[in-house]
Amino acid sequence: MSVSDEHLISSLVYFLKYRFGILKKMCSLCYIINMKKNMKKKSVVLILLVQIILSCANNVDTRMNVYSLAVPKHYKYLDSNIKVSYEVLVLDVCNEDALLPNISELHIHNNKLYIRAEGGVYIFDDKGNYIDKLEQGRGPGEFLGASDILINEDEELEVLSRTDIYKFTLNGDFIDKVQLPKRLFVEFAKIGNKYLLSTPRITNKTTHFFYLFEPHTKEEIPIMQGVERPLSQFNFNLFADIEGFYCFTTPYSGTYYKLEDDFSVQKVFRFEPSISEEKLLEPIVEYDKMDNLSEHCYGMFYHCRNLKNKYFSLKVSYGNKAWDIIYDIRNGATFYNIFEGFPSAVFIGNDDEWLYYSISPVFIEKMAEKEFKNDVAKNLVKDLYKIIESDPQREGNPIIIKVKYE
Repeated sequence: MSVSDEHLISSLVYFLKYRFGILKKMCSLCYIINMKKNMKKKSVVLILLVQIILSCANNVDTRMNVYSLAVPKHYKYLDSNIKVSYEVLVLDVCNEDALLPNISELHIHNNKLYIRAEGGVYIFDDKGNYIDKLEQGRGPGEFLGASDILINEDEELEVLSRTDIYKFTLNGDFIDKVQLPKRLFVEFAKIGNKYLLSTPRITNKTTHFFYLFEPHTKEEIPIMQGVERPLSQFNFNLFADIEGFYCFTTPYSGTYYKLEDDFSVQKVFRFEPSISEEKLLEPIVEYDKMDNLSEHCYGMFYHCRNLKNKYFSLKVSYGNKAWDIIYDIRNGATFYNIFEGFPSAVFIGNDDEWLYYSISPVFIEKMAEKEFKNDVAKNLVKDLYKIIESDPQREGNPIIIKVKYE
């Protein structure tokens, strides 16, 4: 072994031992290398050492799936290879408390619907019958507006409101309030006894997009570093994947991440438009410093849901236009979803079987004027039109549509 080889190995050992805290096993490995004369073996181990150094230098795992999406003009209509079914749920309008101006979010648990709307948080049964509405106000157990809701492992309903989280029983009885750090948080998830909180406001004090917060010790763990941009330009997406871990994306990023048990971040999958034959809109600079796979992102991808590892359901936005699509994981085909681009069917949630959308009765007549290509979509429109036709004066709650792709 030459002097230069010995010097290189010694330098690597020092770097690994004192800069990255690698265990003594690696030092023992280097000792074995010093005893070997076979140059082939030396080269292999040296390469492995360099790879370890490079991997330690980045706390984000870059292994992931990359899905190439067709651009909008090449989207296909659903065909017979994808089985689509639906159900329609009409919400009761029994009194003024049961009136919802819109629906932003829906959770389903034990045959009950927990709905976040502009007017507050509502509880219905799975037949659409009104049960209760959580109190809003400044009194004990009341909150001012709800930006997100969830049902935790203890079967409690939690409401994110400004810088506080309010806990309720599933019947709507107030339990407790959790005070959060004084920041703007817009989405949250519960991971063990910690909250994963997302904020769109990056300042010199709020430097990360996501924080883990322990409510008892008040400990904060920053997750994803961000840069300051106008609030209007931000779209988050935080959801539980079918495998149980939480996925999230950051503004203007097509990359989805998951949070590991040690609070490190791993890239899971990424959407990239297929732009080999045409140029899209002017590229938008990607403001995610941790995602260095591409310098630009040509669209925004959100409301992504994994449908039993067969399809992704997601919304794709280019400029001021957006499309709800179904992406076939098996062959990479991109389809319009059952609404075929109709803009007023809004995604509000999902369970293990169904995707849930809401549509206001005032848009159903316009929907009936659209020429749908898919027979299932045509039947859906007929069923919706029958609802408003049976009650021409109906101006009540949005109608919920359950959709399943198989």
